[in-house]
Amino acid sequence: MLFTTERPAKLLINNTSGDKVMRGTTEVEADSLITFNNVVIKEVTSHFRHGCVFLVVAPIDASYIQPLIIGNVVIKARKVMTEGNPRKIPKHSEDEI
Repeated sequence: MLFTTERPAKLLINNTSGDKVMRGTTEVEADSLITFNNVVIKEVTSHFRHGCVFLVVAPIDASYIQPLIIGNVVIKARKVMTEGNPRKIPKHSEDEI
């Protein structure tokens, strides 16, 4: 979950364009060790008052477990790549060489 750093903190569900703010593996069932693979946050933090957000990991049905709160999370936009500077270099097969 993402929360703003304002007082009171507000839960972020949708971004400024109306889409969900988080995409990917946001819920996991496990006994002790959990990992979140491919979590994408689709909002830059410069749109918020303090320029950062709180990332909170909390169990749904276990109130005896305290949530993990990661503060001062900053999300920046991707750099725009030009044609002369490709993001990934394509791999050539042996037939093409």
